[in-house]
Amino acid sequence: MSDYSKLNFSVAPQDQGQIVEVAYALADDDGEAVVVRTTDQSIPTGRPGRVSYEERTLPDGEEFEPWNGAPRLV
Repeated sequence: MSDYSKLNFSVAPQDQGQIVEVAYALADDDGEAVVVRTTDQSIPTGRPGRVSYEERTLPDGEEFEPWNGAPRLV
């Protein structure tokens, strides 16, 4: 998947309000592929933060619940 703008990202509680924010979204209907969005907001005010995306997978048996904590990914 390459159009990440349509995904619904969630930030784990321990990452909320941090300069480097890590957010997670399901990338497929199977619930196995996860997109990790990292936003580095440490650049001067008035400029957009640096954003990167990485696709990872959930291990077997792992639930996708980033609102409860960062998921374990492989």
